[in-house]
Amino acid sequence: MSVNLKSVMQPLRGTIFTAPAETELPDDLTQFADLTVEKVGDWVNLGHTSNDNKIEFSFDGGDPEALATWLMDNARTRYSDSTLTFTGNALQGDKDTVKLIYNGWEALGGRMIVATLNKRAVDMAFLVVAKDTAENITMGLYLPNVSFAFNGLPNFTGDNFAEFGFTGSVKASSSLPRGPKGEQGTWGLIVPEAFVPPVAVTGVTVAPTAVSVEAGKTATFNVTIQPSDATDTGFTLDGVDETKFTTSINGKTVTVTGVAETENAVNVTVKAKGDETKTATVAVTVTPKA
Repeated sequence: MSVNLKSVMQPLRGTIFTAPAETELPDDLTQFADLTVEKVGDWVNLGHTSNDNKIEFSFDGGDPEALATWLMDNARTRYSDSTLTFTGNALQGDKDTVKLIYNGWEALGGRMIVATLNKRAVDMAFLVVAKDTAENITMGLYLPNVSFAFNGLPNFTGDNFAEFGFTGSVKASSSLPRGPKGEQGTWGLIVPEAFVPPVAVTGVTVAPTAVSVEAGKTATFNVTIQPSDATDTGFTLDGVDETKFTTSINGKTVTVTGVAETENAVNVTVKAKGDETKTATVAVTVTPKA
């Protein structure tokens, strides 16, 4: 395992996106790195949440119990069922947020939201996005199936912003892939790399651009993909005539093995995997065996 400082983060800022239960994430997660984006597909930004009372997760259960056989004590350990809940406090008192949290309905022509004191859970999907703004590192917690409800009336008594509290009980999800033993997933941690926009390939160069090799012997040429931090620095070879020569790729070095003499140079095209329109050409000549 490598030492990677870019995966060490201090979550200074964050937000929550909501969607209908079991909503899958889009292929492009880089859009969520902008914490102020209002909507990504079916995912809607909940907006400002409390900085003093950040999202808090609570894990209960999972206690070990030793099982004995007639032959020995502690033959096996099993764990009790566990639950995961999270609480948070929205700060935006706009109509959409209040209706969501309190499961309310409009009155007075939309100027008032009416709700009951009885909690009525709604199944929803949540994506909690946290960001280290100093280092520009983003991580996410994907909760596809959450039983969501308010946890009290609006709090207008604090010294800071008014808060609208909510609680979610995390449940197993059918939209997450099952584990190697068929276990059903409940949550997913999205790593920082997923939020980094891909770096496009801008060019390909080879050195040397012409290779002459004797039949039965080998020669090499090197491939460079620009820029060096491109997301995909792989490449493929087109135009290899294996009746005349074979090739093997080791990292950025291509080894050419002569098989039979070529009448003329054979052009081998190097194509970048990240963008196959970016190419370079190597002229390969095989000379007779001495």
